[in-house]
Amino acid sequence: MRQYLLKKQLNSPEFVELTNQLQSTALAAVYFAKGIKTQEQLQEFSSYSNLLPVDELYDLDGFLKRVLEHQEKNSKIVVYGDYDADGAVAASILWRFLSKVLKLTATVYIPDRHEEGYGLNRTALETLATQGVDLLITVDCGVRDAVLIKEITEKTHMEIIVTDHHQAGESFPACVTVHPMYPGHESTNKYISGGVVVWKICRYLEEKLKLSHDFTESVVDLAGTSLVTDIMPLKDENRVILRKALRKLRTQPSLGLRVLMENAQVKQEDISAYHLGYVIGPRLNASGRIGDQYASTRLLSTDNESVARKLAGEIANINSKRQEITKNIYALADQAKIIIADKLLITAGENWDDGVVGLVAGKLMNRYNLPTIVVTMDPHKKLAKGSARSFGELNITELFEKIAYVFSRYGGHHNAAGFTLRQPNAEQLISEISTIITKEYNEYMPTLIRFIAAYVLPSELTENFFVKLQVLEPFGQENPEPLFAVKGKVAQFSTFGQQGNHLRILLQTEGGEIKALAFDRVELLTRVEQGQELVLVGRPRQDEYQGKKQISFFIEEIVEGNLKEID
Repeated sequence: MRQYLLKKQLNSPEFVELTNQLQSTALAAVYFAKGIKTQEQLQEFSSYSNLLPVDELYDLDGFLKRVLEHQEKNSKIVVYGDYDADGAVAASILWRFLSKVLKLTATVYIPDRHEEGYGLNRTALETLATQGVDLLITVDCGVRDAVLIKEITEKTHMEIIVTDHHQAGESFPACVTVHPMYPGHESTNKYISGGVVVWKICRYLEEKLKLSHDFTESVVDLAGTSLVTDIMPLKDENRVILRKALRKLRTQPSLGLRVLMENAQVKQEDISAYHLGYVIGPRLNASGRIGDQYASTRLLSTDNESVARKLAGEIANINSKRQEITKNIYALADQAKIIIADKLLITAGENWDDGVVGLVAGKLMNRYNLPTIVVTMDPHKKLAKGSARSFGELNITELFEKIAYVFSRYGGHHNAAGFTLRQPNAEQLISEISTIITKEYNEYMPTLIRFIAAYVLPSELTENFFVKLQVLEPFGQENPEPLFAVKGKVAQFSTFGQQGNHLRILLQTEGGEIKALAFDRVELLTRVEQGQELVLVGRPRQDEYQGKKQISFFIEEIVEGNLKEID
């Protein structure tokens, strides 16, 4: 379930002083909630200078030593990536550095999502070894492949280095492994993307080889993009990296990201974490889901404008196709859903495109507020794959570890995981999950708590309000964009859009009227009546239309009665 809680309004001298400075009670509540009570704390929050030391990740020295040895031998090197946005970023950054800065002979290998699946693939590794590859460096994968890595390195001449950030298996690979959670050598910043792991490696190599940081500064926008697309916490060092990334995107973006923004009609000067997560990220992910898995990596790696524009157009077309496929499978998955003890949703079907089941899982989770597992079965190949999404206390990868015998392969994070089943059907998975949930998670309740910063009046929504709110960006995981509430009486309401699937409400409040909009939430219409007192939860927006700035309130939820207050 989803629960909305309102932070009780403060009245301390500090709060009153901050309210006067910001000219808004609602803004002061937001600042206080983020621990910003003084000008000094605001400056620290907004600083660009909190990057950790370049040698802070474990075994960077081992990475440097191996790369220099292979440089001296003029070795053939392969960067083995992943097919998602983070993997594309990581592969692009490392390939660029090895080939363009260190002048090594390096190529990229991206596995096919449908045929090879996530992580290292035995056939691919054996083929690459027979093709004379001397060194294979993984990016955004490999940490769960300790047994396979041992077998391949023992029976071939090929050396393997692992760079990854995913949750490890029983043991880490017995090779040079750069990972922010290496046992006994955990990084201060443990939750980084695969792209940032590689970006940090390149910064270390720049330092040790007495190079400038020109290269890593030139690709910081790629690294920052991977933080958002892989839903990493946007606090501390990650926040600094993303702020640097957004500053570069607004001034001198990397070619691949620039043409993607142009293709998606995102203004360079307006780019935000939202655009990276919901506009640019889906495009980078699309090619690995249903198209050419190399397209996004090529786009982020090329220096040729015409090639970049061609790839961006292809990726946009793939993304449109992906949206249609996702919509169709979502409808089928919704019909086939099973809800286990009101704690978890699982659904399965035949021949669903496994490239979009993760997206479908996310959509179902958001609709039903339940951790969700989606399984697709291919009866011809006798294969079943799936994806899962979770939130709150339920670590979905740890849940899968309890029934590891069901899978031939699985892996992921706290909130997301993918898997391949040993049996080409979902019955055993459903049975085992049901048993585990009933026996071991009987006290677990999937509650998504949403904290509301404050009630806001239309009269507060001035230019100053949006400028001061923007200071707290970039918003995202663990630095969420604040939620506000408006309370008033329905003056008018109507649907809009070509299919009438959006809702518009004109709300009369103590501070004047405000236009509230709910997109693709026409089901809310049944909860709205003329003259009714409503509490709307959402976020204010300032947009420009025909040269005039206008204020609207984007609705996330309509809450019945008064909001529950907490200290």
